[in-house]
Amino acid sequence: MMKKIVFISLAILYSLGLQAENLDDIFSGGRALYQQKLELSDYRLVLSVPKKVNSQWSFDRSESLQGSLEKRTIELSQDESFSEAKQGLENYLYSMEAQAIFMCSSLDCGSSNVWANEIFGVKQLYGLDASQSYQIWQLNQEGKTQYLIWYLSQRGNRRIYLQLELVTPLAESVIAIAPDPETLLKTIVDAGFYVVPDALLSQQDDAFFEALVQAIQRKPRQIFAIVGHTYTERRWEANQKKSEAIAQQFADLLIEKGIKAAQLKVIGMGSFAPQGKKGLARVEIVIP
Repeated sequence: MMKKIVFISLAILYSLGLQAENLDDIFSGGRALYQQKLELSDYRLVLSVPKKVNSQWSFDRSESLQGSLEKRTIELSQDESFSEAKQGLENYLYSMEAQAIFMCSSLDCGSSNVWANEIFGVKQLYGLDASQSYQIWQLNQEGKTQYLIWYLSQRGNRRIYLQLELVTPLAESVIAIAPDPETLLKTIVDAGFYVVPDALLSQQDDAFFEALVQAIQRKPRQIFAIVGHTYTERRWEANQKKSEAIAQQFADLLIEKGIKAAQLKVIGMGSFAPQGKKGLARVEIVIP
């Protein structure tokens, strides 16, 4: 069943902006209730759980984006479970090397009624507070930045609904959005590793760097390996030495920000593990 869900997730995500396929055909028993494409001058990207302040719903964190929006509301087949659909979507996005920016699940998301009616405006999404998941992922393909927002909920009658929204910002409106620390930690733990963005290697993105520091500090007993890879030299020994140096440099930045040196293990892999490499050097955070 899991393989089936992953395939379904892949087909749906490709259908958003990449292929105009019929969701009724590719969703294996699921059906699209609504679908729409439009241009927006102000799309609210919700990056926190809704809170009620002075009788109004508000958010500790959100961003406004300008660009195109493609969205679908889908009723999943009764053969598919909530947990399998959620895991299948996450696994596929991890496989695409997408970056998770914000995640919440179950009661941590707050009221499903708010997500369904106040945020997405789709009444079918109103389900059980204990059976819901909201996630935002950043996709970077062929030099284009996109944001995939999805909300999954299960109603009391066991029916499961999925809201998918793909935002493609105008090039001039693309902004750097740092992930939530808890989301970043979940990403590292679930995948077992995390490829450090180039901007973090020189601490150019302070908000992102601070989120990473907070994520590591939430696991004070966990050892994190800082693993360097380089492919610039002919000899492996030279690559190994250089990769260890860039890994150590990044570890030193973390230590300066308050991470205990005992939590970090620096490893230089040289040109080993070249499969899927991007660029001539990279640093990964790995859970041994």
